[in-house]
Amino acid sequence: ILGDKQCVITKGSTFDNQQNLAPGFIEELIETFVGTRLGRQELDAEILTDVQGALWTHKMIDDLRMKGIDRSQLVRVVVAIDPAVKASMLADETGIVVAGRLANGHGVILEDLSVRGVSPMDWMQRAVNAYHKWQADAIIAEVNNGGDLIEELCKVVDRTIRYRAVHASRGKLVRAEPVAGLYERKMIHHLGIFKQLE
Repeated sequence: ILGDKQCVITKGSTFDNQQNLAPGFIEELIETFVGTRLGRQELDAEILTDVQGALWTHKMIDDLRMKGIDRSQLVRVVVAIDPAVKASMLADETGIVVAGRLANGHGVILEDLSVRGVSPMDWMQRAVNAYHKWQADAIIAEVNNGGDLIEELCKVVDRTIRYRAVHASRGKLVRAEPVAGLYERKMIHHLGIFKQLE
């Protein structure tokens, strides 16, 4: 239905109608559903659909979501960058994700700062800010597109950053499969909701 050109979609969240609902009702909804897939659908009026053949499902991610974390639980934190070749709104997104490892070996996605249409200096500044905010151990960048320039850019923004370059030798799907396996084994968690990433 959503793909039909004749279909018109209008949305309104439960909170848009808050003045017409009992205060206790809203408080109960928030306590029960905020931060869940059902809450995003029913309270925030999001249309959530899983992509056929996707390696991850919304349910898989929701089941592993964390509401909070103490920084002392993290034994390692990295800021990962997958840079776009162009700074255009029509170009690919520059992926910037902060991820950590917990003492029990589980991983956690802490923040998604991915951005499209900004200059390399802007996205590198975002990554450096995240490095300091999360007291990260390193910035790791895929350098297939950009090579040494990415490391030089990192040094321009902040010479104190610990930086590591990685080269992607296989396609994205092949690289994603082991990560999807960790989700299936319930070893990766999301700290909060990352609408664009998810």
